[in-house]
Amino acid sequence: VTETDDENRRMRHLLALQERLPLATLSGEVIAREWGGWVRALTVNRGRGDRIARMTAVISPEGLVGRIVEVRAGAAIVQVLTDPASTVGAHVVRTRTPGIVEGDPRGMIRFKYMARDGASIQTGDLLVTSGQGGLFPRGIPIGRVRAIDDRGSALFHYAVLEPAVDFARVDEVLVVTGPTGQDLTAYFPTGG
Repeated sequence: VTETDDENRRMRHLLALQERLPLATLSGEVIAREWGGWVRALTVNRGRGDRIARMTAVISPEGLVGRIVEVRAGAAIVQVLTDPASTVGAHVVRTRTPGIVEGDPRGMIRFKYMARDGASIQTGDLLVTSGQGGLFPRGIPIGRVRAIDDRGSALFHYAVLEPAVDFARVDEVLVVTGPTGQDLTAYFPTGG
């Protein structure tokens, strides 16, 4: 009964997000996870039959999951943010500091930004998608700064992030199927 209650709660949360978003999405269920010491990829139960395309954004009510990298007849492979080949344009909500969120070989995500903006980033800052590049809509939560890697006078600095989404526990997702030009900042809770 508890598991059914949890599933119903998650599905209501997903449906509420899907209904309020100003873009077309298709719900999907996670049917497999690729582990490499951490989750590197998810398989969802949507594929060519659902007209899913490669390089499509995948989100959850908590934030950004990743992008579709392979489409099969009845399933699709999602590259999650912790994959070392993953990169996403992002900015810090509080300061608007721009940079790139990238996967790390240790199964983490980190934010790469110009050193001159380094003093303005703090532990706990929220990062969201920048919307540049056209793949991800602007304003989707990515994660919060957990630690700052001070590299002295280096051109780029790094911040280690706590992902907004728990990739080991996400069970349902939304695949973005419509235009991604919208700003979704108002549609996700920022948690202050």
